[in-house]
Amino acid sequence: MKSIIYISFVVLIFTALSFAQIKYTYVGGIGIWQNPAKWSPAGVPDNADTVEINSGTLTNDSTVFVASLFQNGGTINGMGEINIADSLSFTNGIQTGTGSTKLSSGCSGAISSSQSKQFSRGFINDGNLIWQGANVTFSGCVFTNNGTFDANSESSIFGFGGGGSIINNGSIIRSTAAGTATISVPISNQGNINVKSGILQSSQGVTGNGSFIIEPGAFYVLSSGTHTLGGNTISGGGTFELKTGQILNVITGNVTVLAGTTFLQSSGTMTGDGDLIIDGHFDFTNGIQSGNGTTKISTGGTCLAGGTQGKQFSRNFLNDGIFTWNGGNITFGASKTFTNNGTFNVETESGSLNNLGGVSIVNNGLFNRSTGSANVTIGPKFVNNNELTILSGSITFNDSLINNNTGKIKGIGTLSLINPNKLLNKGIVEPGNNVGVLQFNGYSQTSEASLKIEIGGFAAGTERDSISVVGAAALNGQLNIQFINNFIPQDGDVFPLMSYTSRTGEFTQGIFSNNVIGYIQYNSNGLQIVIGDPNSIGEQSDFNNVPDTYELGQNYPNPFNPSTIISWQSPVAGHQTLKVYDVLGNKVAALVDEFRNVGTYEVSFDATQLSSGIYFYRLQAGDFVQTKKMILIK
Repeated sequence: MKSIIYISFVVLIFTALSFAQIKYTYVGGIGIWQNPAKWSPAGVPDNADTVEINSGTLTNDSTVFVASLFQNGGTINGMGEINIADSLSFTNGIQTGTGSTKLSSGCSGAISSSQSKQFSRGFINDGNLIWQGANVTFSGCVFTNNGTFDANSESSIFGFGGGGSIINNGSIIRSTAAGTATISVPISNQGNINVKSGILQSSQGVTGNGSFIIEPGAFYVLSSGTHTLGGNTISGGGTFELKTGQILNVITGNVTVLAGTTFLQSSGTMTGDGDLIIDGHFDFTNGIQSGNGTTKISTGGTCLAGGTQGKQFSRNFLNDGIFTWNGGNITFGASKTFTNNGTFNVETESGSLNNLGGVSIVNNGLFNRSTGSANVTIGPKFVNNNELTILSGSITFNDSLINNNTGKIKGIGTLSLINPNKLLNKGIVEPGNNVGVLQFNGYSQTSEASLKIEIGGFAAGTERDSISVVGAAALNGQLNIQFINNFIPQDGDVFPLMSYTSRTGEFTQGIFSNNVIGYIQYNSNGLQIVIGDPNSIGEQSDFNNVPDTYELGQNYPNPFNPSTIISWQSPVAGHQTLKVYDVLGNKVAALVDEFRNVGTYEVSFDATQLSSGIYFYRLQAGDFVQTKKMILIK
């Protein structure tokens, strides 16, 4: 019995010694892994052991297993594979050869210190590896990450000689560092890249369909090279930036920026046949968007085209969200379409949407200029199917403006066309936001169109709508008068609605709300509506016989004693005065000082209390002023 116990105790001691971890230090010089004399203590490291290399060149041509590897200098060479189970510390030195270094699942590794480190052999990470400290050089190295690689340095991974590459099937993260880490070798991302803090920058090509998770305040930056993505999602609430000198090629499978996350294009070119889909925010300050794909701003997504630098769209663009242009010119490439189904806000003080040829802007939503006092220019053909609003400043259209049947043109700003004949208005024109004056340089509407005027009082621009046309007005279609704010017009009230230099055509129909009866008067320089039945005023029912010019008649009789008749006509309703003065310029009578409608008038002047002599009577109606002489003889 005692013999059995003794034998068992010996076996246990032997087993424990067999699995005890031994730290082997390479003694330096040139040697091979399997030479016991090159280790201290003498022997060959096994899978439970720790290996330390500080100098020399160690060659391994077979597959070996160790628990831990500490490389503080020297060179690891050979065509064998070094498998590390527990930990790696790489602070200085070179790993080269045709073999590979592999961190097993569950292994923790650190590439650290301010000294140089170089990988010129395969490196496989199935565990957790953190990079801190100075630069790392890849020369012909393929770094395959199946676990977690934490790029928490503020330095660079450089490609040298034959360069190198990273294949990411796991997670590349940046956990806590606030500065910038740069990866200057190509990355094939099939897993995910997660930037939790600071800036992670790729200055060579990034490819693959892996995801990008950039947390609030953090950046992932493509700074140079050509990058090809497709089937990717970008999320996390941070910023994915396309920067100077780079090309992002979006292929089939598309790239989607999820809600709360920003895609920033501060330079470079985005191209390709795939779509860029923005569920979050697109900040476009400079660069080119090209290719046969489409950039889409989703419902709930936003785009800001700002800054002072130019931007170019040479790909189709679809906005279902909110697009805001507040700085720098935008150029549209040939034969592309910008379709707005959401809101397009023009907030730049001045600038141009330029046209390289064959480009159309199709507005199915709200195209809105609400701020800025200067002029913006729209170069492409503009097709309005919903609402074009100009609440401030002016918009000039270099090409045609087509307001289709479903379209509305609204506002109190100025709408100009380089060629007024290129306005095709088949829809509705509504001056004002509530009420206001909308200005055109040339105006036209087809038989399908309608001009909608809101009237809540007499004051133009504040209580009622009107249109000011610089140039010709070609009229057709419908005039729709809406009385608002409980305003009730009275018979004889006159409301000037449109001024113009010349006119062709007339409205085919006039519609008055609230059962109000009225009619349209056309003059040589404008039109107005008159409240009342046109058939009750004789000649005025013929719109073309109403006065179309101002005229002050000669008094009759002249000379006179003691009374005479003074007549005049006015083509515009407004405040009018008729006053009499002596030869010294003293006013002797005020015959009229009140609001008068369009029409022809006469008034009697009784000079019983005046002495014989020459007198002058003066009419002022709007901007029209005229004075004539009369003689009183007693």
